[in-house]
Amino acid sequence: MTRRRMILQAALIVIAGVLLFAAGWFARSERFAVPEGARFVASTASEVYHAPDCIYAEKIPLRNRAWFRSIQEAEANGCRPCGHCHPETPGEDPNRAVY
Repeated sequence: MTRRRMILQAALIVIAGVLLFAAGWFARSERFAVPEGARFVASTASEVYHAPDCIYAEKIPLRNRAWFRSIQEAEANGCRPCGHCHPETPGEDPNRAVY
């Protein structure tokens, strides 16, 4: 096998790996996208819902995030409000993000 052919094969392997990585990344990013109108987030492993900008919400792994459009929806799913960010009172913080 010539040196040129070995270099081409190595380059093709690298390109294929990059394309596969990119395809997987895009698939994950769509799966973990924030639904339009979502205002609260909870972990599938807990019973607490948060404002999206809460420091505890930011620690929830992307694959474990459950999004809610309203307090009623979160509470109907058995969640209670976070004691740190108090998402049940959104009017108190004018800088609170709404997604």
